[in-house]
Amino acid sequence: KELVRRKLSNKEEAELRRLPEQIEKLENEHEKLYELLADLGFYQRDPKEVEKTRLRAEAIAEELLRAYARWEYLENSQE
Repeated sequence: KELVRRKLSNKEEAELRRLPEQIEKLENEHEKLYELLADLGFYQRDPKEVEKTRLRAEAIAEELLRAYARWEYLENSQE
């Protein structure tokens, strides 16, 4: 699908301004969770906590992919 350059709406411009900070926060949380998951001692904790952490790390990875894709789309769409 060909990308059409256009003037972004005010809402899209605001979203584009917020995305770098949002991505940075997600990356920081993702890094902290993966540090936990890389620590063998972490797996001595409650299995529910371990699973919750693993699922959150996966969810953040997906959120990051969506955020990067949206950022790229908005960047490439603007005139």
